[in-house]
Amino acid sequence: MFGLMGAAALLPLSAPVLVPITPPSKVGVPAEWAVRGLPEPTRPFDPSDWNLFGAATGKDGKATTIRGFWYVPQQSGRAADGKVVFKATGPGEWRIRVAPTIAGPYKLNLTATQSGQTRAKLATTFKVKPGPLKGFARVSKANPHYIAFADGAPFIPIGWNVCWWDKGGLQDYDRWAERMQAAGMNFARLWMGPWSFGLESEPSTLGNYDLGRAWALDYVLEVFRKRGVHVMLCFDYHGMLNQTKDFWGSNDNWRMNPYNAANGGPAKNQNDFFTDNAARNAYKQRLGYIVARYASFPNIAAWEFWNEIDNVGSTFKEADMIEWHRIIGKELRELDPYGRLVTTSLTSDVYPTLWSKAKLDLVQSHAYNTSNPGPDFAERARKFRKSEGKPYLVGEYGVDFRGPNIESDPKSRGLKQALWGSLLGGGAGTAQSWWWETLDAMNIYPMYRSVATFAKAAPIGSKGWGPMDVSAPEEPTDLPPVQAGAKPFDVRIPLVAAWGDKNRSLMLLTDRDSAPGQGVHVNGYLHGTSKPEIRRPFRVAGHFGPRAGLTFKVNSVSNRAEIKVLVNGQPVYSGSFPDKDGKYEIRDEYSQEVPVSIPAGRHLIELVNEGPDWAAIDWIEFRSVLPTQARKAEGIPLRAVASGTATAAVVWVLDPAYSYPSNAKQPEARLLAGTEVRLKGLRSGAYRVRWFDTATGKWQKAEQAQAKAGSLVLNPPAFREDVACLIEGV
Repeated sequence: MFGLMGAAALLPLSAPVLVPITPPSKVGVPAEWAVRGLPEPTRPFDPSDWNLFGAATGKDGKATTIRGFWYVPQQSGRAADGKVVFKATGPGEWRIRVAPTIAGPYKLNLTATQSGQTRAKLATTFKVKPGPLKGFARVSKANPHYIAFADGAPFIPIGWNVCWWDKGGLQDYDRWAERMQAAGMNFARLWMGPWSFGLESEPSTLGNYDLGRAWALDYVLEVFRKRGVHVMLCFDYHGMLNQTKDFWGSNDNWRMNPYNAANGGPAKNQNDFFTDNAARNAYKQRLGYIVARYASFPNIAAWEFWNEIDNVGSTFKEADMIEWHRIIGKELRELDPYGRLVTTSLTSDVYPTLWSKAKLDLVQSHAYNTSNPGPDFAERARKFRKSEGKPYLVGEYGVDFRGPNIESDPKSRGLKQALWGSLLGGGAGTAQSWWWETLDAMNIYPMYRSVATFAKAAPIGSKGWGPMDVSAPEEPTDLPPVQAGAKPFDVRIPLVAAWGDKNRSLMLLTDRDSAPGQGVHVNGYLHGTSKPEIRRPFRVAGHFGPRAGLTFKVNSVSNRAEIKVLVNGQPVYSGSFPDKDGKYEIRDEYSQEVPVSIPAGRHLIELVNEGPDWAAIDWIEFRSVLPTQARKAEGIPLRAVASGTATAAVVWVLDPAYSYPSNAKQPEARLLAGTEVRLKGLRSGAYRVRWFDTATGKWQKAEQAQAKAGSLVLNPPAFREDVACLIEGV
């Protein structure tokens, strides 16, 4: 149990000794000692019973406060059902860990107390050699929108989520870490979930932590440390407060949460978790243990309190949740002697005051089922930079929250665009992908190697670095006349259900090649009347021949949808879609294809939902579309994002015909040549422009260019899908 349980009798005590487990070696390598000779504590995780604390002081005279922790050696194995289990291999003992941050001699002084009374004092000295440590991660002093190490060296997170092991157990992390290092990846996110590294996730673990899982986390952090991979460690996920099953029929873990009063905990409801003093004290005790055991791993870049806490926003009061983050965040900073980043995560910007009121260091949101992920993430970075003035990271990304959905994106174009757009558009790092087991099996690592190669050469995150304006020819919004004598074509256009996504809400059907890319201009969520603030038109303009028609596929609805199809303002179809399953999830509730006939001619077609809530549309297909005449030369439409300073910049250029989900299934993107973009914000003068092939991960041609009146014209080499460049003054 947690908290003060009454003073224990003072037991006879033999002289305790410090025994090196991992002897001190060099800067950045955690050193570890066992403290033997102390009696086994009755409540090993309660510092009001036994407590071990002290300081390590280097030659600079700065003392690093450290705490001991109760340790039981473990080994991993398999249960009869194949589940990974852990078994103690010896008796428990006190351990203490230190992360030397400077070379030279150190003094280590420790005090052991029982019920607040000093029972023993221990001391030793040691020396460490210079090492590769740059210091712990924190907000950059040179640029508050980026992350840096204590010595000022920039840290650009390039990685993904590997939140729990797969079929290989802990050895999965040995393989993943090796492949990540080879690909230049330097960042991973872990969950302390009830099926992986959670110390306090079941009713029996309140104040009585699972030391098998604690040992597993030791193992994985050390694997990553040796491979140069930094970790964002997430303490809890939203399912621990959820009491209804989700899309996967699980995550209703409030029933097993040890803080739940039904399990003997202090919280009668989920909001009590945030407000009840006993609950807060129990959580602080857990934080104390986590910091004591893991803070000495210099590759922990950030502590993260909650994964997607807004997913269970109906279970608590917003103000209480934010105040909890402020109070517990302050506690965590006082516990952690190394001053690393503190954050939490949301699926969207539903609590805009959270980041400032709770004084969090890193703004983090997650994104799935997003149209135009590259430009979208660049825009998000720009928005959060303006509103929060802090680093921003897309902590989770996937083309579909329901699964990897390789069928919809066989070339992983969505992921590639998310990586490049997020980083070059002003984010603190790349978007961190979900579905790591699938991506590992696909050997997606060359895609990350490409980004890492480029980032290594660019001064991203340096003083003054930020988003820059870049312009390119845009897609027209008018429909050209029909092309005489051309044969009609059929086309299916995939849609993405992106909540609240804003776009031009108009598709133009001009030719067979460009039509699939028009799906990015409308939203797969056809919102109803109850959400006027995010309700967007769904319009399609085109020329149609004989026997024309359209078919749209309704996936799921929430509450009720009333869908109408209008042609030039006149209704040609009306259908009612009541809520079959009583849920608000996109899980093929209907999976119904709806055919509609369209008269020949030039038409503006509209899909309208006059019901109270949304319908999710998977795709819309058009039959007998007539191609249009070619437009006058106005420049090839492109999308581009950029960031930099007045003297250096990076630019990422994307062919909008392949902006995910457009043409995602097309085996090879078209070749674009003779394109142009214009970068604004550079100081006038000469620049060296180095073009980079994002597909091969290799540098291409270098050329000289001249910025005039704050503008630099760039002419990309011929490319397919996307291309990037690094611009530096000469």
